[in-house]
Amino acid sequence: MEGAGDYQYADELMVSGGPGVFLWLRPNSTISLELNASYDTAGRDRLGGRPSEHTGMTAWYLGPRLAFTWKSRFSAQLGIDLPVRIANRGFQSVPDYRLTSGITWRF
Repeated sequence: MEGAGDYQYADELMVSGGPGVFLWLRPNSTISLELNASYDTAGRDRLGGRPSEHTGMTAWYLGPRLAFTWKSRFSAQLGIDLPVRIANRGFQSVPDYRLTSGITWRF
């Protein structure tokens, strides 16, 4: 992606997933627990065609994620990602840990 002043943003890749188990499994609702692994990497941005020495990072996180579903209309999740390894090659902000959550209501 091109920015102003001949600045080019590097690509970023995020991947997550892991094994899980149902703690509660009923016809109308479920509760599950997952061991989630996350990988996040970003390359070096470019300024004037040269790689920036102030950007780029790779981070691995691991943590639990709890999910709840009710019928086919509602779902919610809550998780925490704790750092396993962080390689920050620049000055950008990389989180020490991440809280994740989500709610879905289908109507």
